[in-house]
Amino acid sequence: MKARSRFRLLAVVLPALIILAAAQPAIAQPGRISGRVTEAKTGSPLPYANVVVVGTNMGGMTLTDGTFSIIGVPVGTYTIKVMMMGYAPSDKTGIKVDTGQTTKVDFKLEEQIVGKTQEIVVEAEQVQIDVKSSDVKHSVSKDELEELPVDDVVEALALKGGIIKTGDELHVRGGRDGEVQFQIDGVPVDDPLGGGMISVGMLGTDDSQVITGGMDAEYGNAQSAIVNISTREGGRTFEGQVRYMTDDFGRKDKTYTNYDRFSLGFGGPTGLRNLTFYVSGEFTASDGENWAIWSRNDHMKGTPFENYGSFAQRQSEQYNVQGKLAWQVKPGMKLIGEAIISHSRSHGFSNNWNVEGYVQKIYRFTTLRASRESLADDARAFGPYVSVYHGPWIEEELQRAPSYPGTLEGRRNSIYPITIFSKVRDPNNPDAGAFIIRYDNFYARLVENIYGEETEIIWEEMVVNADGQEDYQNK
Repeated sequence: MKARSRFRLLAVVLPALIILAAAQPAIAQPGRISGRVTEAKTGSPLPYANVVVVGTNMGGMTLTDGTFSIIGVPVGTYTIKVMMMGYAPSDKTGIKVDTGQTTKVDFKLEEQIVGKTQEIVVEAEQVQIDVKSSDVKHSVSKDELEELPVDDVVEALALKGGIIKTGDELHVRGGRDGEVQFQIDGVPVDDPLGGGMISVGMLGTDDSQVITGGMDAEYGNAQSAIVNISTREGGRTFEGQVRYMTDDFGRKDKTYTNYDRFSLGFGGPTGLRNLTFYVSGEFTASDGENWAIWSRNDHMKGTPFENYGSFAQRQSEQYNVQGKLAWQVKPGMKLIGEAIISHSRSHGFSNNWNVEGYVQKIYRFTTLRASRESLADDARAFGPYVSVYHGPWIEEELQRAPSYPGTLEGRRNSIYPITIFSKVRDPNNPDAGAFIIRYDNFYARLVENIYGEETEIIWEEMVVNADGQEDYQNK
C-alpha cells in the first residue's frame, strides 16, 4: 500500500518539474532598448548624450550618429531618460520591454541655457590727447623680435605703420633716409655726413623703439624719426644662445645665394658684486650674382689653419661684435660700459630669373666692336655691357694665343690679344679736340650672351707686377 502511494506521488511531481524546466528559458530571456537622439530644431544627431533606464543601473551613450542601444534589459515597463549638456533633459515613461524583443525609442532635445550670472559692465574713458607727451612711439620687444621673420631690428620696425624699408634705407612718413637718427642705448651712432649706422646682432638686441613724430626738445638732428635700440645685459645667472641659418641644407645648387648666418650671445654675472657682462657676435655672408669673374681671397691663407681647410671671401659679408658691462652701484644708479664693432663689405650683383623660378647665375662683360680708328684685324673699340649665363664654358681651359688668330674658328678656340682704340676728350678742357688712347693689354674671347648670340668680350687684362712678372686678371 505504501509502495503504491509513493509511485503515484512521483508520477505527479515529475511532469511538473519537466514543465517548469521547459518554461524557464523563455522567462529569463531579456530584451533590448535602442533609438536615436537628435536636436529638436535642426534634426541633427547629438553624439555623446547620456541615456539611462530610471530605477536601474543600466544605461548607455549615443554614438556620433546619435544612435544608442541598451542590451540585457529584463522584461517589464520602464522610464527612459536622456541628458546632455546644453539641452533640457527628456524622459519617456511606459516603455515596455518584451522577451527577446527590441524596443525603439527616439528623443528630440531642446536647447537650454544652463545658468545665468550677474551681468558685469566695465566702463573706461579713452584719453584722446596725452597732454604730457607729444610724440608717437612704436616698440618691438625681444620676444617679438625672435618670433618675427626678419633679419634685423630695422626690418621689424619697418612692419609698423608709416615706416618703409627699401634696401638699406629706412623711410618714415615719406621722409628721406638721412632724416632718421639711430641710437643705441640712447647714444646717437649714425654718420651725420655720409649716413649709415652701427648695427647690432639679433642676439645682442633687447628691445627697440621708434618715435615717428612730435619729438621733444631732447632729440636733435632728426626730422623723420628716432630709432633707439636697447642692447642686452647680463643677469644673475649665466645664459647664452647659438644660432646658425643657411640655405645650403639639402638643396640643389639652383638659387646661388649661398646664405649663411652665425650668431652667438652669452652673458651672466662676474666675480665682482653687482657687475654683469654680455657679449654677442654675428656674422652674415651671402653670394648673389657676380657681374664679373674674379678670384676671392681665402681667409685661412697665411694663418696656422691654412692646411686644414679654406674659407673663401664671399660676395657680401657683414659682422658685428658687441660687449657690455653693467655695474649696479646702488638702487637708482648704474654704470654701463659698452663697445660695438660693425663692418660690412659687398660687391654688385644682378638677379636673373629663369622659367623654372630659380635665380640663374649670370656674368656681365664689356663687349667689343670694330674700331673706326684703325683698319687692322685686331683693332677694337669698347662696346656696351652684355649678360652671359653661367655654364660649363666658364670652367673650360682655352689656350692663350700669342697673336691675333686670323680665322673665326681660331678665335672660338682660344683667348687672343687685341688692340683697343678709344676716342676721349679732356674734361678739364672741353674746347680742345678729342684724342685717341690705345690699349695693348687686353685679351678677348667669344661667348654666347643670354640671347644665344655669339659675342666678343674682354676676358682678361694683362697686368705687370712690381717684380716685372705678367699677371692675367679676369674682367
